[in-house]
Amino acid sequence: MPHALVIGGSLGGLLAGNLLRSIGWTAQIFERVGDDLASRGAGIGTHEELLDIMRRVGIDTDASIGVHPESRTCLDRAGKLQHKMPRPRILSSWGRLYRALKDAFPDEDYFFDKTLVSFSEDTSGVTARFADGSSARGDLIIGADGIRSTVRAQILPEAQPLYAGYIAWRGLIAESSIPADLHAEIFAHNMVCYPDGDAMTMYAVPGPDNDVRPGHRAYNWVWYHPLSNEGLAALCTDASGVCHGTAIPPALIRPEVIADMRATARRVIAPQCA
Repeated sequence: MPHALVIGGSLGGLLAGNLLRSIGWTAQIFERVGDDLASRGAGIGTHEELLDIMRRVGIDTDASIGVHPESRTCLDRAGKLQHKMPRPRILSSWGRLYRALKDAFPDEDYFFDKTLVSFSEDTSGVTARFADGSSARGDLIIGADGIRSTVRAQILPEAQPLYAGYIAWRGLIAESSIPADLHAEIFAHNMVCYPDGDAMTMYAVPGPDNDVRPGHRAYNWVWYHPLSNEGLAALCTDASGVCHGTAIPPALIRPEVIADMRATARRVIAPQCA
């Protein structure tokens, strides 16, 4: 029976591992993070193709997988309605999909705290070596370890991410925290706002513990905003002066950066979004 080594235990790795198992392979998944990932991530859209794949690997999907918006509604910068159209789809949360895929995969073949250092291949297969000194042997290695993939770096070291010139602020708001008048206007809809140079999308998703009961859900928002290379470096620098590259943990974002973000939002996007 052919055996795969999947490097990366997020959604991509879990989809690969479950799909391989569904066609007769065995698979092991190696995740560099040391604990369960279910609390990470925010909102995520689904498509019928994704639900088909989940059903193919034996995961039952029903309405509880997400929230069903009534429309996609576009606002202008002043907050006035520009366009509204029905667009049936299911908007879920990253954690809801991760939990379903993770629960479908054998616990004994999913390994946390496994950082890939290198791999080598020969005529009979491939060997992966990890930072803790362990190794694993298989017929195939799959790099599902993100934008800075160790697998990709070994094969294509010259392939490096390039900054696209814009950042994404994102967050989740508890449904119960949204003022009643704003809730009535936006919560049942996928709201978007596209002023020149900026883009924002907002939509309801399952709340804590994947709860889809009214009053217990959350509202996901993502705001894409242009920023220079210098601005990116400043945004990702914490109060101690350490720059964290192209992303920064929320708890380390400086208060003045958050204040500037809010002021910019009030200036450039619809009031409902701000």
